[in-house]
Amino acid sequence: MLNAKIGDSQRSSILIIEDHPMTLDVFKTKLEMEGYDVHLASDGRAGLEKALDINPNLVLLDLMLPRLNGLEVLSELRKNPKTVKTPIIILSNWEDDEDVKKGLELGANDFLLKSQITPKEVVRKIKGFLPTRSKEDEFISVPIRYRVKIQTAEDGASQLAKDYEFNETFTCPKCNSFITLDLMPDEAFFGGGHRFLAQFVCYNCSEMY
Repeated sequence: MLNAKIGDSQRSSILIIEDHPMTLDVFKTKLEMEGYDVHLASDGRAGLEKALDINPNLVLLDLMLPRLNGLEVLSELRKNPKTVKTPIIILSNWEDDEDVKKGLELGANDFLLKSQITPKEVVRKIKGFLPTRSKEDEFISVPIRYRVKIQTAEDGASQLAKDYEFNETFTCPKCNSFITLDLMPDEAFFGGGHRFLAQFVCYNCSEMY
């Protein structure tokens, strides 16, 4: 694999303010695999304080939060000179036209429904708000430990292909070569069992998915 070292000074930072542990974990894993420096906050007050402290390049913000709700956090961030221009994407399950309107009026750059968007699509949205990196910079600096072939006839393969927008043979949309699932041990995980970070890679054209 063609890996390029991504120095800390080159990594865009993203703050996720979200109170659902599984959602935090899914997006943290996906964004770190894309080469971003990810920070987390599980309530509105902590999220606001962390945003003002670290001044992230972008904020993913839930609406239904303890202590301060998402709209209150958004309002405070837009009042502060440090974060007045920071891209903020609301990512919520709360589908209310008034909240959507209010969020955009308060200065949110986009409003996404969790139930209608995949992590891959969220990453695509994020990239639209952040400086474009070179293709080499998009590769993860952590060495791949394992490569797994998808058995497309097995249960779950078709759903996996659907979720990640592949055809069921798991071939690269760009060159039609077979895509490999690369696994890396998650060194940050402490607990029972084993957890891995994963990414789909086409080794023919060096695309990552």
